[in-house]
Amino acid sequence: MVRNLSGLLALTCSTLFAQTAPESDVLRVGPGVKPPILTHKEEPTYTEEARSVHLQGNVMLGLIVDTTGQAADIRVLSPLGFGLDENAEAAVRKWRFKPGTKDGKPVRIEATAQVNFRLPEFSFNDKYEQQRTDFNLSLNGLKGDDKRKAHAIETIQKLSQQGFAAAMYLESVWMAAGDLEPKNADRSRDLVMKAAAKHYGPALFAVGKMYLDGTGTSANPERGWQMIRDASLLGSVEAQFFLGAHYEAGDGVERDVERAQRAFRLCAAAGQAPCQYRLASLLLASPGRRERDYVQAIAWLELAGSQGLAPANSLLDKERPNLTGKQIVWISDLKQQLAQMRN
Repeated sequence: MVRNLSGLLALTCSTLFAQTAPESDVLRVGPGVKPPILTHKEEPTYTEEARSVHLQGNVMLGLIVDTTGQAADIRVLSPLGFGLDENAEAAVRKWRFKPGTKDGKPVRIEATAQVNFRLPEFSFNDKYEQQRTDFNLSLNGLKGDDKRKAHAIETIQKLSQQGFAAAMYLESVWMAAGDLEPKNADRSRDLVMKAAAKHYGPALFAVGKMYLDGTGTSANPERGWQMIRDASLLGSVEAQFFLGAHYEAGDGVERDVERAQRAFRLCAAAGQAPCQYRLASLLLASPGRRERDYVQAIAWLELAGSQGLAPANSLLDKERPNLTGKQIVWISDLKQQLAQMRN
């Protein structure tokens, strides 16, 4: 049982920039528009999964406070995972506000809510968490209007200068493509190398491929493969798919179907439809396939198909007539469990 964390969770509601263009009847706080006032809050609880890995941090939610003083259209802007995002959202849905007003009349107001999860028995890096939150909010800002996009780019550049690995990697991508910054191959390579040295998964994968191909550095396949394996373990879905595909084909490494399955399973659990499809295909083709492998394969195919992956739906059309009623129920339960692995 997760104990109540009253007094250990700091919750705040503040009006920040909108994450998407507001609807015509949704206002932002400004001249003549008064913000909503929080009158009642519910505190979320830790999940056992988050507690077991000592996960701490902030969940930032975007929302609309409606004219009845309730939170609506809640969306996660800066997640933590391990079920904490869902717990934060569930708690905020129970918050109550005195509605924001314009000319004395209640109106719908766009706002954000920050839910902080802390474990007092463990240390916490406030600076890093603020950088992580700023980075995630800036990723949302890149999708906004020109003003918000420019602010987001500036924030990411500042975070890169501060040595925040994710920002360094993203800026290296911009410089390599000449996209949101002028093209600069040398500076791009320098940034991605520094981000990889901080053990940032996507950067490790990028540098690992550089060593494999001898692009921008001396070829060193042994080092390259090790960096890609490290990137996979650190959560790079690109590295996981890359390893799965190469182990499956025996391309550059010895063919190993079990290793291919393990790699695909990691990015499949992260919700990547191509990984779900490739894992399902390997399970279906396994010699001496067990029923539980078959059921798991169909569950992965359904998850991939629900994301619109055409090959997954085509394979499902062939397999569905063969399913028994018992297997259909089993698949339904298993699919829910697999979908929850993303947390």
